[in-house]
Amino acid sequence: MTDAEMRKEPLGEPVSADEMVDAVTDAPEEENLVQALQAELAQTKDAMLRAVAEAENVRKRAATDMENARKFALQSFVKDLLPVVDNLERALSAEADEGALKKGVEMVLTQLISSLNRVGVEKVPAEAGMAPHHDQHQVMQVVEEGDVQSGQIVAVMQAGYSLAGRLVRPALVVVKQ
Repeated sequence: MTDAEMRKEPLGEPVSADEMVDAVTDAPEEENLVQALQAELAQTKDAMLRAVAEAENVRKRAATDMENARKFALQSFVKDLLPVVDNLERALSAEADEGALKKGVEMVLTQLISSLNRVGVEKVPAEAGMAPHHDQHQVMQVVEEGDVQSGQIVAVMQAGYSLAGRLVRPALVVVKQ
């Protein structure tokens, strides 16, 4: 465009000197605002990445802890049972009379029950004269004779056990009709 053509073309609305000064002075403020927002965005992204990494580390640590707990949960229990195994081996290798052998086996049984009790294993109450409970006893046989009332336990075929209050094995019982 030539100077003549430029002069012929309308320039638009006139701009005051104050508006020109404001436009020039606003530019650095806007640039500062953009820079501040970019810095804040970078900090937020960094914090988010750190949080994601921390969550992943916590997940991995928890998985490792659970795996170790599974591996070593029975270690203490096994340690308690090893003396029972030792005593049974001694009883089998010893040359003793029946009375001494029976006493030795009774001692081993007491030791085993003590080890089970230490880890929270308890015998389910079941004895003649008790009423059977469906959540603790399994009726294996119903008989017509017995020195108990109808519907009560006559005999216990096999003891039941619970671990920390949860039934592991019900007591197997015989009930009078």
